[in-house]
Parts: sequence; structure tokens; C-alpha cells
Amino acid sequence: MSQEILSIVSFLDDPNINSPANVDASNKFRDDKDGYKVKVLQDVERSKKDIPADFKIPDLNPPKYDDDYDKDWYDNYDEVDEDDYDEYEEDDEDEDASFIEDEEVEMSEDYGEDNSK
Repeated sequence: MSQEILSIVSFLDDPNINSPANVDASNKFRDDKDGYKVKVLQDVERSKKDIPADFKIPDLNPPKYDDDYDKDWYDNYDEVDEDDYDEYEEDDEDEDASFIEDEEVEMSEDYGEDNSK
């Protein structure tokens, strides 16, 4: 919506006087720039009366969000207890030791055969 408003402002501020879209406005701008500005301001004020009472005009400069979340995350990174990592590493070593290497596994000769008969 801001692009449309910007286009309208640009059009009203510097109209193309060679455009056949509104010949009267073109002639007024070319011949009487002060009168043109007065007419535009009158039209703007008149159009404001058509805006519904509950319409909220968007803020063109929205508030910046505070980056506290990111700052907190980075700030807390230094507070990590290195002992916590040691516990995880010990657990990983225990889990790794419980696996048998592929070379140590022997396949039985009856693998894949149905012995339930």
C-alpha cells in the first residue's frame, strides 16, 4: 500500500503534462502551478472526509523490534558449563562401546531359512 501512496504523491508533485489522462489538470499545472497546488490540497481534504471513522492509517515507520532475544542468546552462550559437555561425551563413549563391529559379527549358516517347521 505504501508504494501506491508514494506513486500518487509522485504523480501529484510532478505530473506528466503531456499525458492525455486529465487534460484539464495538465493545463492547470502548466499554466497556473499555484492554482494547481490549491486544487490538489482541496481534493485531498475532501477525500479525507470519505475515510471511515474506524480506519487506521498504517504507520510508515513501524517500531523496531528489540534484539534482546538475540543478545540474550549470545550473552548466555558464555555461561554454558563445560562440565555438561563432559557428561555427554562420557555417555557417547559408553554407547559407542556397546556396538559390535561388523567384522566381529558372525552370520549363522541357517540365516534366512524358515526353521519353524
